[in-house]
Amino acid sequence: MEKSTLLYKQIRVAKFNVNQALALVKHDILLQDDEKLKQNRITSKSDLNIYKFKDKIISSKSDREKALLYVESLFMNDNANFENIKFSKVKSKFKRWIKAEKTTAPEKELFIKVLKIADKFENRKISLESLIFKLSDISEQVTRFNDKKRALETFADLHNQKISLNIDSSSQLNTRIISLLFKIPEHNKIKIDAETQEDILLNYYKENFSNYDVILSSIHKDEATRDHVHAVLDWTVCI
Repeated sequence: MEKSTLLYKQIRVAKFNVNQALALVKHDILLQDDEKLKQNRITSKSDLNIYKFKDKIISSKSDREKALLYVESLFMNDNANFENIKFSKVKSKFKRWIKAEKTTAPEKELFIKVLKIADKFENRKISLESLIFKLSDISEQVTRFNDKKRALETFADLHNQKISLNIDSSSQLNTRIISLLFKIPEHNKIKIDAETQEDILLNYYKENFSNYDVILSSIHKDEATRDHVHAVLDWTVCI
């Protein structure tokens, strides 16, 4: 039985790095500018390439541009429009007050409930009027009443803003997509066509990482090297 080596590479693209993601996908689905295409491709053979977006073959430039826009959308959020540092600071105030000896039991109960809503029921809108009513109801026992009232107002305003925005609270250093390359190097005596290579790669991910979607796969037949496969994996778990 003859043996064959293979070349397998992956690039993990972090959430903050939309530019890297777009550059990789433009290469995969032939959307680079004309100058780069002339440098890296045998353009007369580009019609032989095969592109799939979510398991469906696409060919027109318009369809490939839609696939690119989809990948770009995976990186979009409203984080820049939300005062996350201010939100974290006001939550930290509540945590400090909960631990403080002078904080009364009714206050602690109120602050614990507020933080619970933020952490476990983040899509539930908070009624500012209800919060202020509960604080006012125990006002005789509350020290620094105005400071705590302002904190509740700030918290409720930011929490309710957050509900209406597309906020990604996870680290922007986390992987968002993985770009894959798979090919049989030139020096191998065994020749495996690119379509078979694609089947090997995609079946591996379907069998071992079934919770992650393959967004794109591309068979390149227009480069100077042997025909090969690119793919893009969505690194968000699909339930």
